[in-house]
Amino acid sequence: MGKTVLKITIKVPSLISIRAELGKSLHKTRKYLRENPEAYLIVAAELLLINAAITLAYGNEPLANQLATCAYYMLVLGIILQIIFLIESGKENSQ
Repeated sequence: MGKTVLKITIKVPSLISIRAELGKSLHKTRKYLRENPEAYLIVAAELLLINAAITLAYGNEPLANQLATCAYYMLVLGIILQIIFLIESGKENSQ
């Protein structure tokens, strides 16, 4: 009886294609942030939450709670600003 050989091919993206995709993503992100400056607060809130999780993992619960609280307020402020800009842009488009 003959042997059955299974051939598996895995396509790994090259570093050049990964770098090109990363460049496109960064360009889109920069464009979005330029068009929506209130999004900086939301991005900062996300970074603070990540920092709070890392701080909590290292055992500093009081500092982690303070970071999470600051992140919450930044997120709320960013969303309020987005709502205001959305309402303003709706008024401009209707005129």
